[in-house]
Amino acid sequence: MGVTNVMGRPAAVHAGEAKAGDALEAPALDSSEAIAPPVFPALMLSADQACRLLGIGRTTLWGLVRDGAIGSVKTGSRLQFPLPIVEEYVAAQVAKARETAERRQRLRGRRR
Repeated sequence: MGVTNVMGRPAAVHAGEAKAGDALEAPALDSSEAIAPPVFPALMLSADQACRLLGIGRTTLWGLVRDGAIGSVKTGSRLQFPLPIVEEYVAAQVAKARETAERRQRLRGRRR
């Protein structure tokens, strides 16, 4: 079947092909004219979202929560993870990795 309009009737391919009684269609927008709805970042992440963002499994996430390495907020009966807290955890891990790399470089320099 061919292209149909919002009323389910066959859509005219060219403006000149429209027939009396056909529903009027809005002109198609190309990608540069498309209007995207506003996108709001999630401020609170579910456990699954936090796991995907961090690239870890649920067991590891719950271990981090238990150990106090990452904070969470209880909303009703579920735990949620505020995005700034997850970002702080990542920043702390990056700082720790840099510190470890620098320490290893210093140790290599002593051995030579």
